[in-house]
Amino acid sequence: MGCGCYQKICLLVRIFWCCWVYLWANAVMQFFDPSKGVGGAYGVTKSWQEGLKDTAAGQLVYLKKLLLGKDYLNRVPDTVCVTDQGKKYDYVAVTKAPGYALFYTPNGRDFKIDLHPLNLDKTPVVTSWFNPRTGIVSDKKQIAAASFYAAQPPLEKGHGNDWVLVIEKAD
Repeated sequence: MGCGCYQKICLLVRIFWCCWVYLWANAVMQFFDPSKGVGGAYGVTKSWQEGLKDTAAGQLVYLKKLLLGKDYLNRVPDTVCVTDQGKKYDYVAVTKAPGYALFYTPNGRDFKIDLHPLNLDKTPVVTSWFNPRTGIVSDKKQIAAASFYAAQPPLEKGHGNDWVLVIEKAD
């Protein structure tokens, strides 16, 4: 992945890739303190206290709200429902529980979903896009029962354009 230091998008990608629970902010993970006179690792340039104020650190509040707002005790990873899975920054991380699934794309690429392994193919579902940079949900719509879904994030594919697709059974 080649990040000399963990930029905000690198931080978010690692959070979602690691089952969405680990904080990988460079200065924070090593509790770097330049006043101690000991050099840090991985190109760290600021103290861990400054790292807590990074943009991505503040965005963890949005992630927490998303993840705790849904059944998380029954949520598990899924590795088969994305039919055109990519590698590295094109990899779509998926987690699911009965009645819903979350799909994280670190760069906003389009991807295809087989709804059958998620048990979401026989009833209408509601789709929406969660913006992890702002915590705002957009493009909420109900779609008819279908076997496959073509996911198209709101903006163009690009570095830092990460999104979470939420698919839930319609009420």
